[in-house]
Amino acid sequence: DSPDTTLGLEDDSPDTTLGLEDDSPDTTIVDSSGTNNAPELGPFSVIELFSGGRTTLPLDELATDDAPVTELSWTIDAGAGVEGTIDEGLLEVRALDGFSGTTSLRLTATDLFGARGSESLVVEVSPLVDEPVPGDFGRDGVINVADFFLFADHLGLALFHPGWDPIFDLNEDSRVDFDDFFLFVDLYDEARQAPTP
Repeated sequence: DSPDTTLGLEDDSPDTTLGLEDDSPDTTIVDSSGTNNAPELGPFSVIELFSGGRTTLPLDELATDDAPVTELSWTIDAGAGVEGTIDEGLLEVRALDGFSGTTSLRLTATDLFGARGSESLVVEVSPLVDEPVPGDFGRDGVINVADFFLFADHLGLALFHPGWDPIFDLNEDSRVDFDDFFLFVDLYDEARQAPTP
Protein backbone atom coordinates (compact mmCIF):
# COMPACT_ATOMS: atom_id res chain seq x y z
CA ASP A 1 0.00 0.00 0.00
CA SER A 2 1.32 3.36 -0.97
CA PRO A 3 0.53 6.31 1.20
CA ASP A 4 -1.97 8.92 -0.05
CA THR A 5 -0.18 11.92 -1.40
CA THR A 6 -2.07 15.17 -1.68
CA LEU A 7 -0.52 18.08 -3.43
CA GLY A 8 -1.72 21.45 -2.33
CA LEU A 9 -0.93 24.35 -4.56
CA GLU A 10 -1.07 27.69 -2.94
CA ASP A 11 -0.47 30.91 -4.75
CA ASP A 12 0.30 33.89 -2.63
CA SER A 13 0.91 36.16 -5.65
CA PRO A 14 -1.30 39.23 -5.87
CA ASP A 15 -4.38 39.28 -8.12
CA THR A 16 -3.31 40.59 -11.53
CA THR A 17 -6.76 40.94 -13.05
CA LEU A 18 -6.78 44.03 -15.17
CA GLY A 19 -9.65 46.38 -14.65
CA LEU A 20 -9.98 48.85 -17.48
CA GLU A 21 -11.69 51.98 -16.37
CA ASP A 22 -13.01 54.39 -18.94
CA ASP A 23 -15.15 57.33 -17.97
CA SER A 24 -16.24 58.02 -21.57
CA PRO A 25 -19.83 57.16 -22.50
CA ASP A 26 -20.48 53.86 -24.29
CA THR A 27 -21.29 54.65 -27.92
CA THR A 28 -21.89 51.07 -29.04
CA ILE A 29 -25.03 50.76 -31.16
CA VAL A 30 -27.12 47.84 -29.96
CA ASP A 31 -29.80 46.15 -32.04
CA SER A 32 -32.48 46.02 -29.35
CA SER A 33 -35.08 44.66 -31.79
CA GLY A 34 -32.94 41.62 -32.67
CA THR A 35 -33.80 41.97 -36.35
CA ASN A 36 -30.48 43.10 -37.78
CA ASN A 37 -29.09 40.93 -40.57
CA ALA A 38 -25.51 40.88 -41.76
CA PRO A 39 -24.84 42.45 -45.17
CA GLU A 40 -24.88 39.95 -48.05
CA LEU A 41 -22.31 40.26 -50.81
CA GLY A 42 -22.26 38.57 -54.21
CA PRO A 43 -22.43 36.29 -55.97
CA PHE A 44 -20.01 37.97 -58.33
CA SER A 45 -19.10 37.17 -61.91
CA VAL A 46 -15.47 37.25 -62.92
CA ILE A 47 -14.17 40.71 -63.85
CA GLU A 48 -11.97 40.74 -66.95
CA LEU A 49 -9.45 43.54 -67.40
CA PHE A 50 -6.38 44.24 -69.45
CA SER A 51 -3.11 45.00 -67.69
CA GLY A 52 -3.32 48.61 -66.53
CA GLY A 53 -7.09 48.67 -67.08
CA ARG A 54 -9.79 49.64 -64.64
CA THR A 55 -13.53 49.41 -64.09
CA THR A 56 -16.01 50.84 -61.62
CA LEU A 57 -18.90 49.07 -59.91
CA PRO A 58 -21.78 50.62 -57.98
CA LEU A 59 -21.78 49.34 -54.38
CA ASP A 60 -25.53 48.80 -54.45
CA GLU A 61 -24.95 46.12 -57.11
CA LEU A 62 -22.41 44.36 -54.88
CA ALA A 63 -24.26 44.12 -51.57
CA THR A 64 -27.68 44.05 -49.97
CA ASP A 65 -28.52 44.91 -46.40
CA ASP A 66 -31.53 45.71 -44.25
CA ALA A 67 -30.21 49.28 -44.02
CA PRO A 68 -29.08 51.47 -46.94
CA VAL A 69 -25.85 50.20 -48.51
CA THR A 70 -24.44 53.73 -48.17
CA GLU A 71 -24.35 53.19 -44.38
CA LEU A 72 -21.99 50.21 -44.63
CA SER A 73 -18.29 50.57 -43.96
CA TRP A 74 -16.07 48.72 -46.42
CA THR A 75 -12.64 47.11 -46.30
CA ILE A 76 -10.75 45.71 -49.26
CA ASP A 77 -8.04 43.07 -49.16
CA ALA A 78 -6.48 43.21 -52.63
CA GLY A 79 -4.61 40.26 -54.07
CA ALA A 80 -1.49 40.50 -56.20
CA GLY A 81 -1.64 42.77 -59.23
CA VAL A 82 -4.82 44.71 -58.43
CA GLU A 83 -5.92 47.67 -56.38
CA GLY A 84 -9.37 48.53 -55.15
CA THR A 85 -10.72 51.82 -53.87
CA ILE A 86 -14.17 52.89 -52.73
CA ASP A 87 -15.36 56.44 -53.19
CA GLU A 88 -18.83 58.00 -53.42
CA GLY A 89 -20.70 54.70 -53.66
CA LEU A 90 -18.42 53.16 -56.29
CA LEU A 91 -15.79 50.43 -56.16
CA GLU A 92 -12.94 51.02 -58.61
CA VAL A 93 -10.87 47.97 -59.53
CA ARG A 94 -7.56 48.64 -61.28
CA ALA A 95 -5.11 46.11 -62.68
CA LEU A 96 -1.50 47.16 -62.15
CA ASP A 97 0.62 47.83 -65.21
CA GLY A 98 2.55 44.75 -66.29
CA PHE A 99 0.47 42.28 -64.26
CA SER A 100 -1.42 39.46 -65.93
CA GLY A 101 -3.11 36.43 -64.41
CA THR A 102 -5.95 35.62 -62.04
CA THR A 103 -6.22 37.41 -58.72
CA SER A 104 -8.95 38.57 -56.35
CA LEU A 105 -10.27 41.31 -54.12
CA ARG A 106 -11.81 40.32 -50.78
CA LEU A 107 -14.60 42.76 -49.95
CA THR A 108 -16.01 43.06 -46.43
CA ALA A 109 -19.04 45.19 -45.61
CA THR A 110 -19.84 46.00 -41.98
CA ASP A 111 -23.12 47.54 -40.84
CA LEU A 112 -23.68 49.96 -37.96
CA PHE A 113 -24.31 47.07 -35.55
CA GLY A 114 -21.01 45.37 -36.40
CA ALA A 115 -22.53 42.56 -38.48
CA ARG A 116 -20.40 41.84 -41.52
CA GLY A 117 -20.43 39.97 -44.77
CA SER A 118 -17.45 39.08 -46.97
CA GLU A 119 -17.00 37.75 -50.46
CA SER A 120 -14.16 37.50 -52.96
CA LEU A 121 -14.30 39.10 -56.37
CA VAL A 122 -12.20 37.24 -58.96
CA VAL A 123 -10.29 39.40 -61.44
CA GLU A 124 -8.74 37.97 -64.60
CA VAL A 125 -6.11 40.28 -66.06
CA SER A 126 -4.99 39.77 -69.66
CA PRO A 127 -1.68 41.10 -70.89
CA LEU A 128 -1.97 44.26 -72.92
CA VAL A 129 -0.87 43.42 -76.42
CA ASP A 130 -1.76 46.40 -78.56
CA GLU A 131 -4.44 48.68 -77.27
CA PRO A 132 -7.30 48.43 -79.74
CA VAL A 133 -8.74 51.50 -81.36
CA PRO A 134 -12.06 52.30 -79.64
CA GLY A 135 -14.83 50.83 -81.78
CA ASP A 136 -12.54 48.26 -83.44
CA PHE A 137 -14.13 45.36 -81.55
CA GLY A 138 -12.78 42.78 -83.99
CA ARG A 139 -9.26 44.15 -83.46
CA ASP A 140 -8.53 43.97 -87.16
CA GLY A 141 -7.38 47.59 -87.47
CA VAL A 142 -10.58 48.95 -89.06
CA ILE A 143 -13.98 50.03 -87.77
CA ASN A 144 -16.58 48.49 -90.04
CA VAL A 145 -19.95 46.69 -90.17
CA ALA A 146 -18.41 43.57 -88.62
CA ASP A 147 -17.73 45.64 -85.50
CA PHE A 148 -21.38 46.72 -85.45
CA PHE A 149 -22.52 43.08 -85.31
CA LEU A 150 -20.03 42.32 -82.54
CA PHE A 151 -21.35 45.31 -80.62
CA ALA A 152 -24.98 44.23 -81.14
CA ASP A 153 -24.15 40.84 -79.57
CA HIS A 154 -23.01 42.62 -76.39
CA LEU A 155 -25.69 45.31 -76.18
CA GLY A 156 -27.49 45.12 -72.84
CA LEU A 157 -24.71 43.35 -70.93
CA ALA A 158 -23.43 44.68 -67.63
CA LEU A 159 -20.30 43.86 -65.70
CA PHE A 160 -21.52 40.71 -63.96
CA HIS A 161 -23.25 39.16 -66.98
CA PRO A 162 -21.70 36.14 -68.69
CA GLY A 163 -19.90 37.24 -71.85
CA TRP A 164 -19.05 40.69 -70.47
CA ASP A 165 -16.13 42.31 -72.30
CA PRO A 166 -15.03 45.82 -71.30
CA ILE A 167 -13.97 46.67 -74.86
CA PHE A 168 -17.66 47.28 -75.72
CA ASP A 169 -18.17 49.63 -72.75
CA LEU A 170 -17.03 52.76 -74.56
CA ASN A 171 -18.02 55.19 -71.80
CA GLU A 172 -16.67 52.93 -69.00
CA ASP A 173 -19.86 52.84 -66.90
CA SER A 174 -19.83 49.03 -66.45
CA ARG A 175 -22.67 48.41 -68.89
CA VAL A 176 -23.09 48.25 -72.66
CA ASP A 177 -26.10 50.40 -73.50
CA PHE A 178 -27.35 52.95 -76.01
CA ASP A 179 -24.88 55.55 -74.73
CA ASP A 180 -22.13 53.22 -75.95
CA PHE A 181 -24.03 52.59 -79.18
CA PHE A 182 -24.16 56.31 -80.00
CA LEU A 183 -20.43 56.61 -79.27
CA PHE A 184 -19.82 53.68 -81.63
CA VAL A 185 -21.92 55.34 -84.36
CA ASP A 186 -19.75 58.47 -84.07
CA LEU A 187 -16.57 56.36 -84.29
CA TYR A 188 -17.96 54.46 -87.29
CA ASP A 189 -18.83 57.72 -89.10
CA GLU A 190 -15.36 59.14 -88.40
CA ALA A 191 -13.73 55.97 -89.76
CA ARG A 192 -15.83 56.08 -92.94
CA GLN A 193 -14.97 59.74 -93.57
CA ALA A 194 -11.25 59.31 -92.91
CA PRO A 195 -9.10 59.17 -96.03
CA THR A 196 -7.76 55.70 -96.80
CA PRO A 197 -4.02 55.37 -97.34
